[in-house]
Amino acid sequence: ATEDPPAAAGPQEPAPPVGLVEVRILAPPAEAAQKVGEGQETPYRWVRGPLGLRSATLQAPSPPVGLVEVRMNPSKLTTFSLPQLTAADSITISGLGQSPLSSLSFPSLKGSLQSLLVGNTSLTTLEAFAGITAITETLVIIGNDKLTNAALPNLASAGTLNVASNAVLPAIGLGALTTVTKDVLFQRDPKLETFALPSLTSVGGKVSLTIPAVTIGLPKLTHVDELVLNPAMLALGVER
Repeated sequence: ATEDPPAAAGPQEPAPPVGLVEVRILAPPAEAAQKVGEGQETPYRWVRGPLGLRSATLQAPSPPVGLVEVRMNPSKLTTFSLPQLTAADSITISGLGQSPLSSLSFPSLKGSLQSLLVGNTSLTTLEAFAGITAITETLVIIGNDKLTNAALPNLASAGTLNVASNAVLPAIGLGALTTVTKDVLFQRDPKLETFALPSLTSVGGKVSLTIPAVTIGLPKLTHVDELVLNPAMLALGVER
């Protein structure tokens, strides 16, 4: 099901016209303030693709990079790549309505992000973000109707983890995740029958699961403020 993704990080602009692709690559706030004054933004790249654009490969600017945002309204874009991007503060990939975007590539991207949002795409995997080791604020994966593999194999820590309304997602692949400083939220993922975070030891807030999982695997979890389960899961005698 298509959902409106949460608001993207950084300054917001009106949605582009229907059928248009808009890509913004912005300087971090501190860099922008030095260049154009406090409270303003400096776009390294601001690209509005033509109607019917199906594939886009852009050169990334030299670091530092603040926000990388790809907005589809909706569009015909199926492939997007930033092969030279090595680091960024935040990345948002989102469609207004289900987007046909099925191929995403950030082959040089490694290390930490502040936030990552992937919403309303046709991606089947999140392999574009395999090099990410930490997300300090929010990781949001929402409304991706074809996503079957949500593995982020090197992600060790996150602020808030929010996974919702991914129609065919059967399992999660966060085997390296050890720490979540705020909340773990899984909602309305109708095929997610096995929930396992095998390395997770600490959650600063709550773990809330509104999913059909009949098996929950949190073998190393030693601290969580609150565990909230779907009543139907309790009725089925969830193993936990």
